[in-house]
Amino acid sequence: MNTAIGNRSRRLLVCLTVLSVTGALTGGVVWAADDAAGVAPSEPSIESAQKQCACDAGDARLAGAGEANALEPGSNAVRVAFGTAQTEDFGRTAVGSNATREVPIINIGPDPVTVTDATIEGDDAGAFTVTDDSVSSIEPGETEYVTVVFSPDRDGTHRATLRLERATGPLATADLTGTGVTSDIEVDREQLRFANVTDQTVAETFTLTNNGTTPLTIEALRIVGPDRAAFEPADSGPFVIEPGQSREVIVRFTQSEPAARFATMHILSDDPEQPQRNLWLTNTPTVARVSPSHIKTDRTHVNASVIDAAPNTTQSLNISWPATRDDTVAIDALSYTPERGGEFSINVTKRDEQFEGSPAFEPADGTEEVAFVSMDSTIANEDLRDVTITFRVRQDQLAGDEAPDDVALYTHQNGQWIELPTTLVDESQTHYFFETESPGLLDFATGIKQATFRIDDAAVSVTEISAGESVDVVVRVTNVGGADGTYTVRLIRDDTVVDQRELSIAATGSRQTILTESFDNPGTYELYVNDHLVGTITVHGSVDSLTDLTFTARSPHVNQP
Repeated sequence: MNTAIGNRSRRLLVCLTVLSVTGALTGGVVWAADDAAGVAPSEPSIESAQKQCACDAGDARLAGAGEANALEPGSNAVRVAFGTAQTEDFGRTAVGSNATREVPIINIGPDPVTVTDATIEGDDAGAFTVTDDSVSSIEPGETEYVTVVFSPDRDGTHRATLRLERATGPLATADLTGTGVTSDIEVDREQLRFANVTDQTVAETFTLTNNGTTPLTIEALRIVGPDRAAFEPADSGPFVIEPGQSREVIVRFTQSEPAARFATMHILSDDPEQPQRNLWLTNTPTVARVSPSHIKTDRTHVNASVIDAAPNTTQSLNISWPATRDDTVAIDALSYTPERGGEFSINVTKRDEQFEGSPAFEPADGTEEVAFVSMDSTIANEDLRDVTITFRVRQDQLAGDEAPDDVALYTHQNGQWIELPTTLVDESQTHYFFETESPGLLDFATGIKQATFRIDDAAVSVTEISAGESVDVVVRVTNVGGADGTYTVRLIRDDTVVDQRELSIAATGSRQTILTESFDNPGTYELYVNDHLVGTITVHGSVDSLTDLTFTARSPHVNQP
């Protein structure tokens, strides 16, 4: 076991003895050595440890017993020793991460030891996991390992017990300890309000503090919103703030033309509880606050409040959070112009299933639903204009021939879903980003248009031919779906594809093609185009055989004068 005291460390070897007769367990320190910083101690051998082991059979006690129970002469004592403390004390581990140790089990007894199970017990047992308990038989003097993972879910010390079992009962136990540490971000401001100046730069300052027990990493200070170019942090990260320390951050504001400016700074860090903090940036009295996303089993909520909204002034509001930024569909931002000032709130809820009370989502072009969004606000849609919605769709929702142009946003009015025009504005490694103009803060459905094909006509050129001849099948296909796509037309005879064409057809468009098949043998054949029967072909004897019969017929004899 390694323990640090100032610049010195203390190494301990822990011995646990199990009495094979009674199953009693004792433990003791069998070796200790102090070493100054930079000086490596000499570690005893297994033989030395066996000689020095304080867990002698004569000193063993039954659990809960008040007196010693010595082994009878000639009885067999099974001894195992757990190794140094670095395999028992997992040290400081950040909450939300994990640390892995291979705990050595040393057989310091005279006989083989068979371990049948390794388990974790104690109040904090949930923080420790045995991931590899494949230890079986340990020969005298040999070492085997049990792999244990420490995954703290809270700040502070965690304690548990590693218990080894053998076929006849308990074998040995060892203490496991680890300390969960967290970073804890504090931001001293919720908004920075800048002087409304033109053609000059003004600055405001806010302070970041780490109230946690481990260094806080500020991963990025990212400004979002249509007016983001007017604001600039002096340091956008990354940087580290030690526990108990603070750091001031300067933000500059510059504009060349007078206007109301709004933006949001996302303060992104490794704080496990608050990976994102928002800082509202503006040169107006308006203040917006967006609460962290709240995830339930079947839906995600984001709430926002706006204070001192200026009438007839276009405002932007970013409502994205780390949890929503990985979702299949998420609303990233809203832009709107209120026709009245004051305060109002907005709730945005996303779910994969339709909301109760909304009409069935069944577009005629076969668009498939992805997710649904509901927006509730304390400001009436009649008091809003110029509403623009920015939303994201995860790329893995599009498959095959589907493209970003196939993503559509719908809202329902008078019991019908109506498609809103969307524009692809950006893409990342995982998502596509779109903008749409909306008649208000409403209920929406996100869908992906599909290519849906219909065979309008398929006909054979003739139904009776001679062996060795061929027939043509004329096929016309229409894409009745809302997306461009590719359709394969196959001509099938006797369950075998004999000809095929791949047709690329635009949405609502049609294509015509000709498939051909030849017949060598007389008979009756059915031809299919995909699963459609298009005709029955009768094949007669070959043309060549008829020609041969005519050519070999006897000619009439003519007498010469």
